Amino acid sequence: MSHASTPHIVLTVFGSLGDLYPIIALGKSLQAHGCRVTLATVQDYQLKIETEGLGFYPLRSTMAMNDPALYRELFDPVKGPEVLMKKYLLPHVKETYEDLRPLLETVDFLVNSPLVYAGPVLAEQLGLPWAAVALQPMLMLSAWDPPVLPPVPWLSRCHGWGPTFWRPILGLAKASTASWPKTVYALRDSLGLPQRGNPIFEGQFSPDLNLAMFSPLLGSPQPDWPKNTHCTGFAFFDGLGETAGYRFPEAVQRFLDAGEPPVVFTLGSSAVNTAGNFYETSIQAVRKLGCRALFLTGSMPPTSPLTDRMLVWNTLPHAQIFPHAAAVVHQGGAGTTAQALRAEKPMIIVPFGFDQFDNATRMHRLGVSKTLQKSQFTVETLTQTLESLLADATLCQQAQAMGRVLQQEDGARVAAEHILACLAQQQRAKNKAASPV
Repeated sequence: MSHASTPHIVLTVFGSLGDLYPIIALGKSLQAHGCRVTLATVQDYQLKIETEGLGFYPLRSTMAMNDPALYRELFDPVKGPEVLMKKYLLPHVKETYEDLRPLLETVDFLVNSPLVYAGPVLAEQLGLPWAAVALQPMLMLSAWDPPVLPPVPWLSRCHGWGPTFWRPILGLAKASTASWPKTVYALRDSLGLPQRGNPIFEGQFSPDLNLAMFSPLLGSPQPDWPKNTHCTGFAFFDGLGETAGYRFPEAVQRFLDAGEPPVVFTLGSSAVNTAGNFYETSIQAVRKLGCRALFLTGSMPPTSPLTDRMLVWNTLPHAQIFPHAAAVVHQGGAGTTAQALRAEKPMIIVPFGFDQFDNATRMHRLGVSKTLQKSQFTVETLTQTLESLLADATLCQQAQAMGRVLQQEDGARVAAEHILACLAQQQRAKNKAASPV
C-alpha cells in the first residue's frame, strides 16, 4: 500500500472517448485532492492521459479502434451488445486480470468502469476497497425508471406501468444474458471466490461505493438502485479545449464569424465510424432548409457538394463548439448529450446503438430534443424536424433552462469527495480492527 497521506487510486476504463473523458475528469479531480492517480486502459489513450498529467497503465485490447467493420458490428441495435460482450470483452477477462493484478496489489483504492469485468474480481481477491462507475442511467436497470432496451424499443411506451410490470421484463433481459459471462464465473471459481450474480448486471456494482456519474435531470435515485449509490452529476472533461486559450482553427473561426450560428452535426467518436448516409442526408436537408451548418465527420468526409453556408471538419471539442451552435444533431452518446445540454442547445438525436436510444428518450422527456430513428432519417423528415426544432421557442427555452441547471454540476468533484470519504471510512475500520482491545 502507498503512504496514507498520498493515496494511490487506480481508475479503469474501456470504451470510446465518451467513456474515457469523464474518467479523466475524475482522475484530475482526485489529483487536485492530493491523490496519486493511475488510469488503466488501452494503449490508444496513453497520450491523452499523460498530457493531462495522470499516470497511465496499459491494458491489452482486442478491438482495432479505427476499424469500420468493428463499428458496423457494434452498432447493430439488436446484436451489438452481444457482439461486444461475447466477441471482444468477456473472452479476454483472464488477460485483463493478468494485466491489472500487479498494479492493484500495491494501491489503495480502485474505481472500476462497467466493461472492465476483471476489476471486481481482483478487488474482492485482494481485499481492496473499490467504487463502481455508471455513466448513464440505463446501467442502473431500474424497474421504477426502466430503460429503453434497443432490441425492443417499442416497450418504452410502457414506461409508466410501474415496477410490477417491469421487474419480470428486466428479469428476462438478465436471464437471456446469464450464460455470457462464463469466463468471469470460471475465473472466480479458479480463485476460490463465491459467485456474486451476473457481472454484467448486479455483479458490476460494489459493496463499498457506487457512483452514478450522470445528471439527476436524466435519472434520479430509485428504490432498486444498488446500496451506497450516489448520483454525482456529469463529470465534464473538455478534451482539446480544456486548457485556457484554446482557439479554433482559423478556417473554423472564419466560418463562425461569417453569419448566424450553424446547426452542428456530429456522431461522436464511435458512431462516426459507421455513419452510413447520416452526413449525405444531412447536407441535402440543410441545402433545402437554407440554414448554416457545420459537419464534424471524422476521417471520412462526405462526397456531396457543399454551399458556402456549410463547413466540413474532422473533429472539434464539443465543449467549445456547441455553445456556437443553433442546434445539435447527434447520435445520443452520453458524453455528446451532456455537452449539448450543458451548452443550452436544442437537439435532434438519431440513436445508433447501446444506451443512445435510452438517452434520446430521456432528452425528449426533458423537453429539449426530438428523436429520429435511423429508419426515419430521410431528407424530407430531417428537413421538417429541423425546421420545426429551430422554430420551437418553448423547446429552445427549455434547453436553455436545463443547460443552466447542468452548468452548476461538478460530477468529478462530487465523485472524488465520495471516493475519499469511502477510503477514509475503510481506513478507520482497518485501524479499529488492528488496534488492541
